[in-house]
Amino acid sequence: MGAHSDGRGSRSLPVCRTRASAVRERLFTLGVDNERMGDSSKGELGATGKDENGWRRDRRVDITLR
Repeated sequence: MGAHSDGRGSRSLPVCRTRASAVRERLFTLGVDNERMGDSSKGELGATGKDENGWRRDRRVDITLR
């Protein structure tokens, strides 16, 4: 699981960690085994948004289950 943020502000990495944790917890409550999940915070790495629509796409969590 890789959490991303938009390119604005200086708190992008802590926000990413919070986002990744929230998604991880939700998947666990839905029955996904904790051993199948990993997470990382990518921060603003790769952010391309220049307006609200672009920033919204940048704020995401990419999920890959093992």
